[in-house]
Amino acid sequence: IKLRPCLGQGDLVVIGLPSAYWGEVITAVAFGAGADWQDRLAPALAAMTGFKRPKVFAELPDVPRNAMGKIVRARVR
Repeated sequence: IKLRPCLGQGDLVVIGLPSAYWGEVITAVAFGAGADWQDRLAPALAAMTGFKRPKVFAELPDVPRNAMGKIVRARVR
């Protein structure tokens, strides 16, 4: 299941954040997606299995990109 097409506008990156209990927690981070971006992702998230579904959701104002235009995941963390 692809989350990006459901978002509409903006960018979305899914990363793993360190967790003392779980080891890592799946986190979805949106950039410039608008106020209701979590509501737009809800149908896709409902179709995902529980262990693949992000547990934490965050929004950041700007996207850290490298020279090739790709999102720098290390700076998002």
